[in-house]
Amino acid sequence: EDLATASKRVEDAAMDRAAALSKREAALRKLRQLGAPSSEDLASLKAFKGQSALQEELERCDRQVHQSGDVNEKALDQYLHFADRRRTLSDRRNELDADRAALDDLLRALDAKKDAAVEVTFDQVATHFVAVFRELEPNGSARLVLVKKPRRLPPSQEDDDDDNPPHEEEEDDSAPPLAREENNTAAFAGVRVEAAFPGAGAECTDRKAMRHLSGGQKAVVALSLLFAIQRADPAPFYLFDEIDASLDAAHRAALARLVHDQSRHNAQFLTTTFHPELLHLADDFFGISLIGANAGHRGSKLADISKDDALAFVSSRPNTGGLAAPPRGPPTRDGGRSVATASSYDDQQQQQQAE
Repeated sequence: EDLATASKRVEDAAMDRAAALSKREAALRKLRQLGAPSSEDLASLKAFKGQSALQEELERCDRQVHQSGDVNEKALDQYLHFADRRRTLSDRRNELDADRAALDDLLRALDAKKDAAVEVTFDQVATHFVAVFRELEPNGSARLVLVKKPRRLPPSQEDDDDDNPPHEEEEDDSAPPLAREENNTAAFAGVRVEAAFPGAGAECTDRKAMRHLSGGQKAVVALSLLFAIQRADPAPFYLFDEIDASLDAAHRAALARLVHDQSRHNAQFLTTTFHPELLHLADDFFGISLIGANAGHRGSKLADISKDDALAFVSSRPNTGGLAAPPRGPPTRDGGRSVATASSYDDQQQQQQAE
């Protein structure tokens, strides 16, 4: 009987030991999930006052959990997902920033080449403009000015400049034909023309803007710019319609010499005029007249005329008619031709025959 009692006690003790070991393993697993305790946690364990105090702390934590409301159990997974997404987008943004920087460098390089090409071309046109204007107006002077947009100042400087409004700087008359800013990165705003015409036969150096010039002076400036472009980038054929209409006799003679000289450099000029100056240096002459006007059918007829006939027509009708210059044959390496046509030439002959 004593032996049976002892055996049962041993079995009970073994079962209790197995249960305790099971609890110990479960506690260790929980500890591993919680991670290593911090120094504050160890200090609180040392200050543990018993099971009742631990129970009160547990109840306090439960109350805080209930007060915090529902807990998103997928929050950790969502955080990891969005954190990975953020890294992907951040890497993509860095790639796009690098691509944008490369494109900006390319655009700056292309803009620099474009600005350089514009300035080189403008230098050529501006130089020819000065020369052509001197040929048309020996006692005058003119130049082209390449205008650029003002550079944008930093906000601090803009505030300082509010009290001092900007003003246009004075141009130096001794400056070269091309006047431009030092900073080549500024955008071009346009081209300004400045011209000075003599008064009372004296040479004039007081340049004026286009809006201050008369109609004839504007025509001289326009012709100077036109022939300056022609010299910078020649074309094989030109058609002018009464380009001397607003010019006086001296300027018409200078224009005739200019057209004659330009026609010797692989270019053909077809001009119309009411005045004899272009006729004196032209190579060929044609008369243009209306046909069928009385029958209501309007048309034109081209007739090959002589230089004397063309001059006679212009002299007899100073305020009507016209002259033009169609080329005879293709241009040669030795030069082109300048030709003139007399408009309404046959009408004059028909009226004389009717009389």
